[in-house]
Amino acid sequence: MSDDIIWILLGKQASGEITAEERAALDALLAGHPDAAALKKLVTSLWESPTNALPVDPVVQQRIWNRINIQARHSSAWRIPRRLAVAAAITGVIGWTAWEIMMPHVYSSRQQISEAGAGKLSLTLPDGSKVCLNHHSRLTYDDQQFGKKNREVTLTGEAFFEVAGHAAHPFIIHTSRMNITVLGTSFNVKAYTTDSIISTTLISGKIAVSFPHQPGKALELRPNEKIIVPATTASTNIVRSFAQKDSSGKATDLLWLNNKLIFDNESFATLAQRMEQWYGVSIHFAHPSLMQLKFSGIIDTEPIEETLKALQLSRSFTFQVHNREVWIDR
Repeated sequence: MSDDIIWILLGKQASGEITAEERAALDALLAGHPDAAALKKLVTSLWESPTNALPVDPVVQQRIWNRINIQARHSSAWRIPRRLAVAAAITGVIGWTAWEIMMPHVYSSRQQISEAGAGKLSLTLPDGSKVCLNHHSRLTYDDQQFGKKNREVTLTGEAFFEVAGHAAHPFIIHTSRMNITVLGTSFNVKAYTTDSIISTTLISGKIAVSFPHQPGKALELRPNEKIIVPATTASTNIVRSFAQKDSSGKATDLLWLNNKLIFDNESFATLAQRMEQWYGVSIHFAHPSLMQLKFSGIIDTEPIEETLKALQLSRSFTFQVHNREVWIDR
């Protein structure tokens, strides 16, 4: 059975879906395996060959084996048992489903994933906490542990949280550069992988923020305070400030909840990153100098073409929009 597990883990590694825990398990299994190099080589070869996702039945499995057999004839790993090769191929075809079926004793809990595409997504977690995910954001948690043994989630992107109180289990949010521990409060977290900074803004209640790359350091925020950290590990600078508010007294970091994106003297390069998240597009600059143009304003629900026309009123540039690609020129 250990060889089956190796095949499945190698399949997940090839697809880019392997977790840190699974990678450690794979390394341990391969360390004492006599054919480790051959196994890696064959999975890489199979993964790089184009395949179509097919339903897994005996007929399809035979076709999968025929494909593997052709590959294996040219591989030093041709001696690999047929059932293991089929397990590997099935892993490449059905991914997570095969993992859950074939490895219940290794990974008994499932990840619950909530993801907002080009729009927003509101959801209520099992403990009653409410979350609103911004565009292109993802929240994951262990649905067999959450609310029972812990209340821990991992966020990529931006989200607004209204956390329900739970004395036994504090609510913890993990991002790449900060961990936020909550007792019962409302706050915003922004942690897009494409941004240069990661931030959290406290609206009410109390949160404690710790930093994985600075063990032992923790800060406690009061309402209307904000913490900003660099998204890269090269810098350890932490900025603590008060949350910026609009004329109505609402924190500007929350305007996205009402479909508003505010920017104040931001470079076109920074604004473009935010617009990419907002509209779900890719923005390209023909000349580096265009990236330094500065803009202030608010983007509402208008289409991207109208937004770019409004920006043209204050700065000179041209643009073209084709499908999901935006080209900025002089």
